Amino acid sequence: MNPPGTAVVVGIGQLGSEFALGLLRRGHAVVPVTRAQNPTQAVDAAGSVELILVAVGEAELAPILESIPTRLRDRVALVQNELVPADWERAGFTEVSGVVVWFEKKAGRPIHVVRPSVAYGPQSALLLELLAELDVPAYAARPESLEFELALKNLYILVHNLAGLAVRGTVGDLWRAHATFANEVATDVLVHQEARLGHALDRSALLAELADAAGADPGHGLAGRTAPERLHRVLYQARQAGLRLPTLEKLSERPDETTHV
Repeated sequence: MNPPGTAVVVGIGQLGSEFALGLLRRGHAVVPVTRAQNPTQAVDAAGSVELILVAVGEAELAPILESIPTRLRDRVALVQNELVPADWERAGFTEVSGVVVWFEKKAGRPIHVVRPSVAYGPQSALLLELLAELDVPAYAARPESLEFELALKNLYILVHNLAGLAVRGTVGDLWRAHATFANEVATDVLVHQEARLGHALDRSALLAELADAAGADPGHGLAGRTAPERLHRVLYQARQAGLRLPTLEKLSERPDETTHV
């Protein structure tokens, strides 16, 4: 049996570092790539590469994907939020692997699982083994369900980050005390996701799964540090698509200080 091959991990933040640890435990040689390094040079120097795991922020993804040599594109795996297939198709990928991540890792704290993560693409078997090494429950997505899985995580991330620009507290606080507002934000996010995917989604099913995910982690804080950037990105994409997202547009007009609804 051949030993595990080399893995290149692009982006060594909390999430990338955790995946790198799992890869090391599986016996892979791991080549870390920081923001200051050129990923193409790192991949070329690594020689025979089994996996290129891209764990950079959403705004940094496009140039990284464009830099991956064509011969290695079947080895790429993504772990970003806000993904839709168009994000990798624009870079010339017909298919990628990845993980819809449903766990959180913060400095000095153990992994906190919200619900099982979802592996997809040609490298899904390896990714499931990697998640098992991290004691993270996971399953493989059926190809026909991938867009739903991506949209669900995007809905969860965007609703709670964007609503948190107007409401302090936790996910549980939002849905308990501000359910009308939360549903208005969710409606705008669903319109945005449908435009990005190019077709309608099963909104009832997504909202039911969103409620389940929110109920699994009611103490999770709202509006992380990237929330303003996420709002700017969603509204930019909406303008490009000719969409009106009235609740999110109002959020963009808020005072600099957090307000309450």
